Amino acid sequence: MKGRRLSSSSRAYSADSVKAAAHPTRQVILKTLRLGESTTTELESVTGENRYNLYHHLSVLEQTGLVGSRIRERVKRFFLRKPRRPEATFLQLERDHPEERVRFEKLQRAIAEILGDEVPHVDKVSRLRVMLTYPWSDDERGK
Repeated sequence: MKGRRLSSSSRAYSADSVKAAAHPTRQVILKTLRLGESTTTELESVTGENRYNLYHHLSVLEQTGLVGSRIRERVKRFFLRKPRRPEATFLQLERDHPEERVRFEKLQRAIAEILGDEVPHVDKVSRLRVMLTYPWSDDERGK
């Protein structure tokens, strides 16, 4: 499918996903779902959000295609979507998150080695966000 242009809705996917995933509550939701499916009750407990706010955040994540849901035994369960040909892949690591610390430090060292002084105070960075694009995405083809 070389040379195929993506629809405007496909082109918007990357920007919308980045915006949706940038919200702190949605970051917690995405990290939780990375471990497996969760119910709204479980997500309420993890995020500390009330059900109304939680449904709003889940709706935004579903609309951008990052999260899906299914009903099993009368309980709605949410999960991360894994598209076959994603427009982009997003990685976020936080230095203070115990489960991410080792990966964070490895990536931080690699960035410091590759970019050196181009990143001011690279040793003080507290959060790393990386976006990977693919040859079939508009971002990669230069729009």
